[in-house]
Amino acid sequence: MAREGNAVDRREAAWAKVNLALEVGPRRPDGYHEVVTFLQALDWEETVRVGLGRRPAGGVRLRVRGMPALPRGAGNLAVRAVHMWRRYDPGLGPVRVEIAKRLPAGAGLGGGSSDGAAVLRALSRLRPGRASAPGIARELGSDVPFLLSDLPAALAWGRGEHLEAAPSLPATWRVVVALGPRPLSTAAVYRRFDRLAGAREPIGERSRALAAALAALTAEGARRPQSAQALATVAPWLENDLWPAALSLLPELERVRSLLAENVGRGRPVAMTGSGSALFALVEDADRAAHAVARLLREGVRAKAAAPRGGAAEDGEGRVAM
Repeated sequence: MAREGNAVDRREAAWAKVNLALEVGPRRPDGYHEVVTFLQALDWEETVRVGLGRRPAGGVRLRVRGMPALPRGAGNLAVRAVHMWRRYDPGLGPVRVEIAKRLPAGAGLGGGSSDGAAVLRALSRLRPGRASAPGIARELGSDVPFLLSDLPAALAWGRGEHLEAAPSLPATWRVVVALGPRPLSTAAVYRRFDRLAGAREPIGERSRALAAALAALTAEGARRPQSAQALATVAPWLENDLWPAALSLLPELERVRSLLAENVGRGRPVAMTGSGSALFALVEDADRAAHAVARLLREGVRAKAAAPRGGAAEDGEGRVAM
């Protein structure tokens, strides 16, 4: 924690996530859909700095570096997190939030949610006991409770507010992320989902089967996961119910999916994360991930390889900047 003049500052990391499986149920009376999802945090971060002023009252000032087009008002989850905290902590003075953006927006990678979680984490350390960060996270957004939790992987259900720790991807594996040609609105994807086939019931079987498959890999030992055969044991469960809706809104995603599948190699699972527009593939080592990213970049697809959070490789090799 740093002090600058009359302010107190704290820096927090905000990391990406992927939905390895996402099952969408019916729309609830509150307008949200029931979901069951397997969430995996990634070793791909941006930095959020929260500063508190000493004046007795004040608003929120947001500064974003790296992505100037982001919303600055209540549409930004980092700003909304401050406003929601202030409901329980009216003595909170002016707040300055600075975000050094590295995570793309509108990609399904949880960038905005992770910024909101980072703000809550900072406020809970700067203003301990004033409010409940987990309670606010549940109100703030579906991915925020997981990204606040510091769990490497989890099953989430309800709107995303219920969490259960799950086995993380093996440390040697890499997640190769390929971005769609433009962002997708989560609300628009869910509206299209409702217009298409709609919800399947019951939900949760794939996410729980994936957790069981990863637990079995872990039990078999640390070396065995370094093979394409190990990837094949989880491939059947990597599916996203929102994919048809996202593809309907953005048909160019089929090209991204084909290029990603081609460049990571046959038999390696490919899926979409969240409501898109990012897709991802699982590969068994950093070298294959680095080669795939280099080829995707040559094809004009923005791509990145990241280690699973909580099991990152010793030197972080294979991560290629966008």
